[in-house]
Amino acid sequence: YWPSAGGVQIVTKYLCEELVSRGHSVTVLTSLVDDRPREESHNGVQIIRFYEKDIFKIHTGDKGNFQNTLLEMKDEIDCLVTVCAQSFASEWMWGIMDWLPCKKVLYMHGMRSPHLNIKKISGIKKFLKELLLVPWWRLYFKRNWKYIIKYDSVVHLFKNDTSYNYFVEKGYINKVVT
Repeated sequence: YWPSAGGVQIVTKYLCEELVSRGHSVTVLTSLVDDRPREESHNGVQIIRFYEKDIFKIHTGDKGNFQNTLLEMKDEIDCLVTVCAQSFASEWMWGIMDWLPCKKVLYMHGMRSPHLNIKKISGIKKFLKELLLVPWWRLYFKRNWKYIIKYDSVVHLFKNDTSYNYFVEKGYINKVVT
């Protein structure tokens, strides 16, 4: 989230600020950024940051404090949106998901394909990387599917998207929004 300026962060910022402009209270739980305070408000959006580190696609950090913060806020939350299944916020929320009585929405912004597509690979280094990551992500989604199906809705950017296609392959289309 802000001040990070990647595509997902910017879209999330726009959505949050639009909700605030329509009278909603919005709190974002996000990664701790070195030069930002742990808690602050930006354009009406409350921001709480947590230390997290991605080590070989495994999220480590202040998971307990993150979960306690969500549990303390649970009676005030009417809708919880997590961005990307493989984000630290989604993964850390899954362990307490059943204790959060609000609607839960997973906003996917694509995902690594669970299939090796040799046509899109150029060079031996990229090939080796894909050879490792494709089975890793296939296993990741297989292992965590039990949490993903608990969401009330899943939002995909468009129908010709790797995440949308994966969810359709798995038969998970009743709760999908594009």
